[in-house]
Amino acid sequence: MRESLIVGAGGAVGAVLRYLAGKIPIGSFPVKTFLVNLSGCFLIGW
Repeated sequence: MRESLIVGAGGAVGAVLRYLAGKIPIGSFPVKTFLVNLSGCFLIGW
């Protein structure tokens, strides 16, 4: 159950970061999503 909550919290944080990245008026949307996903992968690996 604990793992499910951790995964859910990570998904929620990722969704909020993708939303906020979409509000930044630089580049195209896929680039911003890629950067958010890359930073999430870095944090998971760390």
